Amino acid sequence: MADKKKTNAITAAHLSKTGARGKEIDAIIREQVTIIDDKLQHAPRAWGRNVVLHDLPQTFPIPGLEKIDTQRIVYSALLRNYDSRGFETKIVLDDTTTLCLAWMTDLDTEEVEAMNATIRAMRIPRSNMNAFIKQASSAPRSALAVREGFGAPARPINIRPDDREMPPRGGLQPRHADQASDALASAEKAILDDLGATDG
Repeated sequence: MADKKKTNAITAAHLSKTGARGKEIDAIIREQVTIIDDKLQHAPRAWGRNVVLHDLPQTFPIPGLEKIDTQRIVYSALLRNYDSRGFETKIVLDDTTTLCLAWMTDLDTEEVEAMNATIRAMRIPRSNMNAFIKQASSAPRSALAVREGFGAPARPINIRPDDREMPPRGGLQPRHADQASDALASAEKAILDDLGATDG
């Protein structure tokens, strides 16, 4: 029983190791990570290599620790944090302490493969370009059908004449003019017959 109590007993060495990462230091590290992450999130991005620089504090309010010790703990924790997340991570130590983070903005493998497949599917040799121009100008095609590879020229639109259609403004068309002339002649004949009957 005494051995068990002795095994679970707190030792000075144990407190010495765990005390180096107290709540105060963890809070400082979390604060710096939050600031740096926000800076990374809002940094302008370009294709290729991107770099963000962040000046770190050189003095931390940790009672009982020397300045060099707090720097060692905080700086090493930040370097490990961003290195583990895939950033190229460096630090400059002189009059100003600067954390340097870099990363590449590039196309991922799936995007590259999809783009290559699109180019391969739609590529033609230059010797076929004239045939493509003539074929494309012969008739309109469905853009979707052509994109899928089985497009065919659209059928011509046939408009059948319809006597019931309303004539355009500006006068009757020839086929309606003939009908109107016959109707006018019939009306004039009926009027003349009525006048003749009255005179008689």
